[in-house]
Amino acid sequence: MYQGNNQTAIQSQQWLANSLIDLMKQTSYSKITIKDICTHADLSRQTFYNVFNSKDDIQHFYFRNEYASQFSQYTVQDITNEVIVSLFINVVKNNYDLLLSMVKQDLSPIIAHEIIVAIESFSTAIADSKDKNDIFPYTQAIVAGAFSQVLIFWLQQDSPVDLDTLTTILVNFLNDFPGNNR
Repeated sequence: MYQGNNQTAIQSQQWLANSLIDLMKQTSYSKITIKDICTHADLSRQTFYNVFNSKDDIQHFYFRNEYASQFSQYTVQDITNEVIVSLFINVVKNNYDLLLSMVKQDLSPIIAHEIIVAIESFSTAIADSKDKNDIFPYTQAIVAGAFSQVLIFWLQQDSPVDLDTLTTILVNFLNDFPGNNR
């Protein structure tokens, strides 16, 4: 997946991502081809392969941008457990239909992976240097695993708890987590 600063490439990635998201509203993910995505985005297959390696790369790109957009609204000093949870819940709110569709189509591993990447990235950014010891990566893994599994579990439920309750569950988990100082 392209990760440089070329604005044309970045715009192409966004158009391809929007194209895939639009197509997923009409048909199942497994039936969408690279050709379909490119035709819908009015871009060539060559452009696709210049910026992505696969359809899954588009999903990864889309959710990394969603999480980065949410977290970019805050400074490190503003980050509390409540803010962290609300940012993840905002991604769920803003993408509920897409996430639900992904869960139903067995694309949960993409959701889980991007939650894990977001947790690792943002916890590394907000942790004090004294907190980054030998167990820090394990702590990140526990929190990332908990968040990803709880959110996927919530999406799988026929009658899930409301988002306020889900928020409370996740905030309480973070507040009770050993070594937490936020």
